[in-house]
Amino acid sequence: MNKMNEYFDDIGVGRPVCAMYVGLPGVGKSTFREGIMADEGMVILSTDDWIETAAAQEGTTYDAIWQRDIKKAEGAMRADFAHAIDVGADIIIDRTNLSAKKRRSIIAQLPANYYNMVFVFQTPPEGVWMQRLQARSGKLIPPLVLDSMQDNFVIPTLEEGWDMICKVPAT
Repeated sequence: MNKMNEYFDDIGVGRPVCAMYVGLPGVGKSTFREGIMADEGMVILSTDDWIETAAAQEGTTYDAIWQRDIKKAEGAMRADFAHAIDVGADIIIDRTNLSAKKRRSIIAQLPANYYNMVFVFQTPPEGVWMQRLQARSGKLIPPLVLDSMQDNFVIPTLEEGWDMICKVPAT
């Protein structure tokens, strides 16, 4: 049994867990997951990780290859997701996951034996958030894209199919 299942034993989960992280870029989703990444058998799904690894292998930046490689990263994530389900692994989906439609499409693929939870990351104060975004060398998001992301962010609800919703305060 890994840390994720141990953590949820007290609420009686006792089955595979799919935890989706939801929030705008730069709010701490990937930092939050770092404490549980070492669990054997846990599958971390992140297109950002895939692109960052590919960029490092090429000696370039995330921004330099994002447009070229995002479809490959998404394909790899879908394949890893299907495999994780096949083997009953715990799953963390670390992406922005801003729309209810996108989140529901992912939940719909999970077998009934999975416990579905979502972690909603609150956005820190504007100054702190902008500092974090600007500190990500080689990974810049244009202001118009950020504005669109903020405008289109839909807070998850139980009606989407979640067993549990956890709010993660801004840090």
